[in-house]
Amino acid sequence: MSLKLISLNPCLKKLHDEGFEIEVRDGLLLIHSVPYVNSKKEVLRGTLITNLVLNSPDVVGIPNTHQMYFSGEHPCRPDGSILSAIQHSSPNKALANGVTGDHHFSNKPPSGSYENYYHQVTSYVRVIENQAKFIDETISARTFLRHYTSSNDDIFLYQDTASARIGTVQLNDVFSTQKVAIIGMGGTGSYILDMISKTKVKEIHLYDKDHFQQHNAFRAPGAASIDDLNNSISKCDYYHGIYKKLRGGVFPHNEMISEQNVDEILEFDFVFICVDSSQSRKFISTSLMTKNVPFIDVGMGLSFTDDKGSIFGTCRTTLFTERTGVAPLKTLPTESHVEDIYKSNIQLVELNCLNAAFAVIQWKKEFGFYCDDMGSFEMTYSLGINKIANKRTGNEG
Repeated sequence: MSLKLISLNPCLKKLHDEGFEIEVRDGLLLIHSVPYVNSKKEVLRGTLITNLVLNSPDVVGIPNTHQMYFSGEHPCRPDGSILSAIQHSSPNKALANGVTGDHHFSNKPPSGSYENYYHQVTSYVRVIENQAKFIDETISARTFLRHYTSSNDDIFLYQDTASARIGTVQLNDVFSTQKVAIIGMGGTGSYILDMISKTKVKEIHLYDKDHFQQHNAFRAPGAASIDDLNNSISKCDYYHGIYKKLRGGVFPHNEMISEQNVDEILEFDFVFICVDSSQSRKFISTSLMTKNVPFIDVGMGLSFTDDKGSIFGTCRTTLFTERTGVAPLKTLPTESHVEDIYKSNIQLVELNCLNAAFAVIQWKKEFGFYCDDMGSFEMTYSLGINKIANKRTGNEG
């Protein structure tokens, strides 16, 4: 844990100065070596755990829960009976890589909430430690041992306290070794970047040769400034400039995929294809399939009604993996006549965002982050009838 974080926050500094073994990891506050009594009347040491609220990277907020997790056996009274005053549940829940909450405690203060983390930690330690002191009066959680962990290997520039808060730290680790490419940084591709940038993906490679222009600003995440538009930079460089503020591992490639550089994308763990050209789609998808590189292709087909009173059409996401086989290739719009669908290039920000969300959800399902009872390789959302249709292997039609 950073000494800067300790020094800037009185509640952590006080815990540190009093000798508690505090550690911050994956957005969690851990208090190690808390003495407790187990059911065999033995004095052991465990770890109290809670999510750490940060108002900013250097400013700790107020605890958002009066509950805490505990790693170890359930604390007991000196006679070996369960310490029911704090007992709540025993979920044996993975909270982060190497951090498990064996038990979940509830110890609400009279005011209903804790003033700060010093108040919360010392209240729990007092209840648990006092039982151990009946057996060994010299025992203490104040060991003055230090847990300083380096964040140099963390992909994010500041801690992901959101995942710690909702308990998805362990699930996020499934992406931590992946190298992903996004081909096409238009409306849908830019939203895919926005979403996967918040995961622990090791590398995100962006491919697009076009410049970021004024019309792009109205289909992009966030708000581009006039200076951004006047700078006339590439889409890839524009988005790299934004997301390098959040994380490392984002690499711009100001080029499209062709026969000259297609080998580059065959080395990735996963690829998102976000191109309008059916010819490019066919070339890229066939190249990836040949090497069994998993990918998701996104597409949008929108048109005006005859009287131009409204817009109708579909958003599609198609997944290829070794599991799906060649079935996706049979359904992808890779024939030249399909180009007519895109001539008007009707794309709207909410549908770009929706299409990207479908693609990222499908990607997360493939790697076990989300439950997938359907096992479909293609999902199509029809705007007019508000319906989602799925296709599964063996049921392509």
